Amino acid sequence: MPDSVLPLSSWKWQEKGLVAPDESVDEGVDFGNPLELTSWIVNQLRVSSFNDVRTIIEKHKTITRLVQLKQLREKGAVTQPKLHLDRQQKMSALAAYMTIDKVNSGPCQQCLHRKSRGPCTECVAGSNNLFNGACTNCQFSSTAAGCSFYQGKRRKDKKRSHSTSDDDRSTGRFYLTPEVLEDLTTRELERWKNMIEDELDLRNPSSARKRPRS
Repeated sequence: MPDSVLPLSSWKWQEKGLVAPDESVDEGVDFGNPLELTSWIVNQLRVSSFNDVRTIIEKHKTITRLVQLKQLREKGAVTQPKLHLDRQQKMSALAAYMTIDKVNSGPCQQCLHRKSRGPCTECVAGSNNLFNGACTNCQFSSTAAGCSFYQGKRRKDKKRSHSTSDDDRSTGRFYLTPEVLEDLTTRELERWKNMIEDELDLRNPSSARKRPRS
């Protein structure tokens, strides 16, 4: 938990401070109304260990919109998506959804699709400085680059720029640029981290060599 945490009542909906729901419900899917769900989410985000999540949620203390979840059909039954606030991008997406000013007049193409994995009923996009213009639903579901509002480099463009780089052609080296890192999964990042640490251990004569990680 961060050293300094603002109380939940610091965030307001219609000029009233948020109050934590009395009941403890797994993943927030069984709350009776959007205000309870929103309060539950803010209560999770305010103690996030991710700086960018807290930066977004602490920038605006007035809740712009309540979180309302989609209705899904699974095997003929109506259900709602589980939020699983276990990843930075999901938390930052919901933080933005609740607080930013909406710049889009209609939904993106992915939110229009019936198989969209975004959890919220409303498609909300901010400026190009936030998620490269992608809406919060697409950011939440790890499909930001496929959002029709996305203004960043597409995966194909990145591959093309990497393959035509003068440095790449002249040296044959592979560079871990910010764009490349953005495309890697957490598991792939861990693998690169372990490989780099193993190589540093081998190159540093003052440290004991460790057995390479699998």
